[in-house]
Amino acid sequence: MPLLLSPTQASALLKEGGICAIPSETVYGLAGHAYRDDAVQRIFEAKRRPATNPLIVHYADIAAVKKDTQWTDLAERLAAAFWPGALTLVLNRAPHTRLSVLAGGQALSTVAVRMPAHPVFQEILTHCGFPLVAPSANASGFLSSTHPAHVLRSLPHVPVVGGVCRLGIESTVLDVRGPRPVLLRPGGVPCEALSTLLGEAVTRRLGDHSSPGQHASHYAPSKPLRLHATSVLPGEGVLSFGPQAWPEASWVFNLSPRGDSQEAAARLFEGLHELDQSPCRAIAVATLPREGGVYEALWDRLVRAARGDDNAV
Repeated sequence: MPLLLSPTQASALLKEGGICAIPSETVYGLAGHAYRDDAVQRIFEAKRRPATNPLIVHYADIAAVKKDTQWTDLAERLAAAFWPGALTLVLNRAPHTRLSVLAGGQALSTVAVRMPAHPVFQEILTHCGFPLVAPSANASGFLSSTHPAHVLRSLPHVPVVGGVCRLGIESTVLDVRGPRPVLLRPGGVPCEALSTLLGEAVTRRLGDHSSPGQHASHYAPSKPLRLHATSVLPGEGVLSFGPQAWPEASWVFNLSPRGDSQEAAARLFEGLHELDQSPCRAIAVATLPREGGVYEALWDRLVRAARGDDNAV
């Protein structure tokens, strides 16, 4: 089996219960047949992922989602506005769903679902004819992948389909089981967009384990990460933002020289991968805004990359 697959080859592999990495508009996903326990188990084993950490199930159309979930009016409104796209909805599982019991995490009656917007992912879903679980294509707890080289560095024996991850940051996760949405993980769809649609503020319940990516240490490079940096310590590389120069640093990756939040999100994991592979001993992260647009999601990833320490200065 070649390590670089076409969408047609990937679809054939997935139909047989195999797994492979495929691009989404957010990050690369390690995909497997959502109705097969053996395929889902292979994903957990390849990632060395805790069995309690749920997976997101990806669908080609809403009709298929409704068969596997207890669909709500709130889910209908949000899906109509943001699907296909970077919004994951947490719902109760349908009583007679064919979804693997492993997909939702141990002892969970919920399932996280979305419709991806990436054309390659959509093509594979259509070819397969069944939903795919697809957590980020990397070893559990470490940096997400936005490029085939990132995947192969973390999971060297996993076949990969080439493609570009436009957003570069994971999906927003909302619990929509009740009458009002609850934010479980900030992501590619900003909270302001959700509030504008619904006409009300979105409650936050970050750290809830019905959503993936909620461990305090997550999305982490192998090197220590220091947040809120205003200067560079010996041996540090810099993850910078905006026009500020860092002449004292030997290794610098600028997320967005013009200070654009979308560009910064799209380049976040690329920058962390590059600095993690550089000769620097640690990574200093320059100060960037915390609120508005995708900044909340950026900071969520950076704090978890710093092992959950928001005061890592």
